[in-house]
Amino acid sequence: MSDDANKKFYFNPLDKREMKKAFLELAEQSKVLQLWQKEVGDQERGPLEDYQIHSYDYQKQTFFLRPTDPKLIDWHKSRYDGQDVLFKVEMDELQYFSKGTLRFDKPRKRYTLEVNDKVFRSQQRSSIRIKASDKIRIRYVIEKDVYEGNDISAGGISFKIPLAETNRFVQGSQHFNGVLHFNKAKFTIPKIVIATTWTAQSEMMDDGSTQTEHMVGAKFENLPATVEKALSILIDAVAGEEMLF
Repeated sequence: MSDDANKKFYFNPLDKREMKKAFLELAEQSKVLQLWQKEVGDQERGPLEDYQIHSYDYQKQTFFLRPTDPKLIDWHKSRYDGQDVLFKVEMDELQYFSKGTLRFDKPRKRYTLEVNDKVFRSQQRSSIRIKASDKIRIRYVIEKDVYEGNDISAGGISFKIPLAETNRFVQGSQHFNGVLHFNKAKFTIPKIVIATTWTAQSEMMDDGSTQTEHMVGAKFENLPATVEKALSILIDAVAGEEMLF
């Protein structure tokens, strides 16, 4: 699967006029912005930090921010001070992603975030679905059986199954206590329900042949709120990274 697949269907780059309008509205509504860094030490990404937007200078393309955690002002500055970060912010069920440089303004007890890359806007939040690729690994494990994922959203997953198991994964069948592997993260999924099944042709092999792949699409059910939130956050982060790297 091409890495461009995630970019093609779910995100649109903004021009300067659209960016100015959107970012001024974000400031007017005092939205909360989340930022992080990709690949911190041996971690896939650094911890998220939340900031409330107080204003936006469109001429300097700079947000003025206050952290939601007062310790980032009163006790110590952000681990990302003076560094380039990725950020995302939501408005009207749409996600905005970009990169910028975070700086702590100690005299004014605030942070600035200078936007220094393209800005991408997602389609409706519910439509964000991350496809597997050379860089994005998705697997689903039921008991000891491992299935290669095709794509994932906060609400469900699709994955490949062997021909011999098509009777196991009929539409409406339920499967319990699976484990979702999404890159380096793992999530315990209490229950999935098979919503649809289909066949697809694999990508062309070196000899010009293709193979028929059997696919299932499943809905997550009974997800604990903490798991659902963590999965949504990770999907958003991976989506933003796909746009900007």
